[in-house]
Parts: sequence; C-alpha cells; structure tokens
Amino acid sequence: MKKNASRFINRDISWLEFNSRVLEEARDSGNPLLERLNFISIVSSNLDEFCMVRLAGIARQLAHGYQAVHKDYGYDPVRLMTELKRKIRHQTDLQRRCLYEEILPELKRNSIVIAAWEELSASQKKIAKRIMKSEIYPVLTPIGITPDRSFPLVPNLGLEMLIRLIPEGTGLEKYALLEVPPVIPRFILLESSAQNLIFLPAEELIRHHLNLLFSNAAIRECSCFRVTRDMDYSLDSDSAADLLAELQ
Repeated sequence: MKKNASRFINRDISWLEFNSRVLEEARDSGNPLLERLNFISIVSSNLDEFCMVRLAGIARQLAHGYQAVHKDYGYDPVRLMTELKRKIRHQTDLQRRCLYEEILPELKRNSIVIAAWEELSASQKKIAKRIMKSEIYPVLTPIGITPDRSFPLVPNLGLEMLIRLIPEGTGLEKYALLEVPPVIPRFILLESSAQNLIFLPAEELIRHHLNLLFSNAAIRECSCFRVTRDMDYSLDSDSAADLLAELQ
C-alpha cells in the first residue's frame, strides 16, 4: 500500500507544537504568576536545545545539498527549514509579548521589579555600585578585538557584550569583547523587603560601570549578544587520527 505523506507529522514540527503548549501554560492567567514566569524560561531553554540539535542537523543537510528524504513520507529540507523558522519567529513573538505585556507588569503590581538602571533610586544605585566593585569587577576580563588577530572564541549560550570605544588621545575607534561569566547571577538583588523585591540585570549593572574597565576611553556603544552553536555532531574515536583535533 502506498504511503501517504499527509498521514505523518514531521517530528520537528511536532516538537515545536509541544513547545507551544508549554508557552500556553505561561500565557494562562489562571496559573500562579511565578509558575508562568518559569514556563517562559522553559520555552527558551527548549528552543536553545532545539536549535543546537534539530535545526542544526537540518542546516547541515542544506549545506550538503540534500533533497527530499524518503520519497513517500519524508520531507524537503528547504521547505521544512522555512516552516520551522516561521513557527519559531511566531513562537518567540508570543513569548516576548507574554513576558513584557503580561508577566512583568503583573510582577511589578506584586512588588517584584526587574528594573532598568534609570529606574533605580540614588540609594539603590549606590548599592549596585558597591556590588559591582566588590563582587563583579574582579571577575571580568575584557578582550580587545584587532584586525591582526582572530575573533575571540565565544562560548555556547554565553552572555557577551560588544563594546565600541575610543581610547583617550588616539581618536581611533576600537572594539572590545566582554563575557559576563556564569558565576555572576543573571539578576542582581538590590532590595529585599516586605514592600519590594528589586532586581537589576547583570548586563545593565556592567554597562553602566564600563569606566572601571576602560578608564582611559570614551564608551560609544555597548550591545549584548548570545551565540547558539551547532551541537549535533558525532565523533568516531576509532577512525579519528587525532582525537584532540576532532574534539576541537
């Protein structure tokens, strides 16, 4: 009997539909607020894993010129990649709106605030500066980016800051890369009382104290980025002539 492709659901499409159901839990106002926030986080970690493994595998097929696989019930990698990207964009847009238009405002109404630097009071900024100098500044290591050397290795899923600056007396624009180490809490607690819980994102704190790291330079711009790497690889230790090279 001839197989019918319409009877099958692609496993990658099915996986994204599962993640959509996780997102629905975050969007459900009947769930406890902190549980909704946790579901938002799970959606992101799920997408990270999906992009590192499943999406990366399809991208490799495209790079090698693969066409439709399994004539009767398979998929065309080009069409599948287009559909997956469309669904991911839609999913992340819903996630962003849920977080910024529903969950964060509701947290604020319940006295839990993830603040921007400009929203802090003078006393809170003073506390933040003390934390920066004593706990965060000692573990930061900026790396200069120059044309005569390769771009620094960016770790998978690491929070990175790219800084555009002009060193004093040179007039020449330079760039530096700064990793926010995993040992630094993602959100810095500045106030904990019966009335308020105030948190500041780590990159906000660092961005407003770059003068500690670049004391003789004018900061022109600072942007954060994150790299999600292809982690879908296989290693044949028997046939690999140089195991270290294969791991690299």
